Amino acid sequence: MVLADEQGVKIHATVKKDLVTRYAPKLTVGEWKFIEKFGVTPASGHFRPTSHLYKMVFHNDTAVLPSESISESNYLAFVKFKPILARELKTYTLVDVIGQVVNIGELMNLEANNKPTTKLEFELRDDKYMFNTYIQHYRFFKFYMY
Repeated sequence: MVLADEQGVKIHATVKKDLVTRYAPKLTVGEWKFIEKFGVTPASGHFRPTSHLYKMVFHNDTAVLPSESISESNYLAFVKFKPILARELKTYTLVDVIGQVVNIGELMNLEANNKPTTKLEFELRDDKYMFNTYIQHYRFFKFYMY
């Protein structure tokens, strides 16, 4: 999951599988919480949800407590298609995009890292080209959800 503070600084946070049932009911999208007694480790991997150098790790004794609302922002930072297509962005950090879904492929069952998974391919259209009369100039992406 991705958490944000009142300044909009985002950090990747993880919960081990055996603790998900404990913490999932306490975490609701858009609600502010105080989180105490968690671990911090260096962020790593080929693909990271944020550019933060560290990630939070929930432990057995991590406390998730209510907080008053601090901001109504969702802290999304939408990226235009052009810099993605031009490969101007960091390739290891996920980005927020918004667009019109114009095509959805079939749900495929496959194996990744010797584990069964599913793949759904779909295409998005950028709003910049949404009403352009030159249809061949629409910009499309193929996205893969695993």
